[in-house]
Amino acid sequence: MLMLGCSSSEEDPIRSFMPGTYVRFSDHEMRKELDTITIDLISETGNNYSLTRSSSFQKKLDEKVFPWEHAKEEWTAYYDPHERVLHETRKGKMISFIPEQNMLLVGTTKYKKIK
Repeated sequence: MLMLGCSSSEEDPIRSFMPGTYVRFSDHEMRKELDTITIDLISETGNNYSLTRSSSFQKKLDEKVFPWEHAKEEWTAYYDPHERVLHETRKGKMISFIPEQNMLLVGTTKYKKIK
């Protein structure tokens, strides 16, 4: 019984994939955006993770480009092994993973894992 419990958490491909750094870049008519999300394990027994989201964006208006602006957010989330998603605790964001595509999704927004 003990071995079964240990092996099931070790075999969870989402749990082993989660920690790391993910990026997203977009450039459209209103602005350029660069987002980075870093995920770190806080407590393995409680399935708790800390996430840091760093964002940089540059507004555009009538062909004028404005200076880059920067923001940083700290999130806490818990991993649900049954749904295989992270639930962010403050705003209720659901974060899912597609390891075979090296990808994280915050809702429908896609981020690529870089390390």
